[in-house]
Amino acid sequence: MPENHESSPEILCESFDPPCKEVCKKIGYQYADISVPIELKPNATIGCIESECCGEPSVYCKENYTGNSCEITVTQKILIKIPVEFNVIACVGEEQISCGDDDPCC
Repeated sequence: MPENHESSPEILCESFDPPCKEVCKKIGYQYADISVPIELKPNATIGCIESECCGEPSVYCKENYTGNSCEITVTQKILIKIPVEFNVIACVGEEQISCGDDDPCC
C-alpha cells in the first residue's frame, strides 16, 4: 500500500513497490511554413578609370566656305579601363509563419 503524501506526487511515486519508472512519454510535432521576404538591391562602385591610346590619330581638315580659315578634327581611338565592383544589398522583411498544414516536409 502506498504512503499518502499529498504535497508531492514524486514522493508518492517513489513509495510504490516497484518504483514508478514506466511513464507515457510522447513528442508532439507540428509542420509549419516559415517565410521571409528578402529585397535585393544592386550596388555598384566604380574604381579609378584609366585610358590608353590605341594606334595613331587621324586628322580631318575642312575649309570654311569663305576660304579664310580651316577647321581640323583629330580622332584618336582609346582603350578605356573602367573597374566596376558589383555587389548586392539584402534587406530582410517581416517573417511570417503558417501552421496547420498536414503535408510533411521530410
